[in-house]
Amino acid sequence: MKLSLRILSEQNLWLKLIILVIALTLGFDASIKQLILLILLFMVYYLLQPSIYNKLLLAMRKVLIFITGYWIIASVFATPFPAMLLFSLQIIYFLVISLYALGTVDTRHFLMDTHRLQKYPLVGKITYTLMASVLFIRSYFALLHERQIKGADSLGGVFGAFAELMHQNYLKAHEIEEQVEASIGEEVIERSFFSLENFMAMVFLTALVLLGAI
Repeated sequence: MKLSLRILSEQNLWLKLIILVIALTLGFDASIKQLILLILLFMVYYLLQPSIYNKLLLAMRKVLIFITGYWIIASVFATPFPAMLLFSLQIIYFLVISLYALGTVDTRHFLMDTHRLQKYPLVGKITYTLMASVLFIRSYFALLHERQIKGADSLGGVFGAFAELMHQNYLKAHEIEEQVEASIGEEVIERSFFSLENFMAMVFLTALVLLGAI
């Protein structure tokens, strides 16, 4: 049997949501040691879908600009080193788990897992908004990858480039809207919860809870 390279994308939406909520909760109250271990745990977990590492590398290159600026300002105000390190690790950790939330969502699987709820108008509107938001963010990161903002760029140049990218992404709003409407219009059926992908998610969830209890 051929091993899928999209194991995380195949996982049940609700199970991923539980993992995300627990991961977020742990991140706000974790120590420096726990944050390092949690980041390492997610990095090992991402071996199930190696394509995430490319997205993580791209995102890290951008967030390091912010972290560098934070360290400079925090040093000026004599912020204690442990507090600076803790905040920086939290930023990196939330970036890592955000890729699990946004980088592994498949629109068709999303519709399958919410199939029973789609009959309610409010759920339909929420689904439309969430799908559009995810596609909009993905489009932005795709443009960001094409732009390849360099660390040598001036601070004004970096902010100017980000503003231009946001404008370019906004121009794609109609295209994204059509894509969402086409996906929602497709006929889908609910997926079975019992699968290897979901079993792997349960194992990871168990490890996450145990690590949070340390």
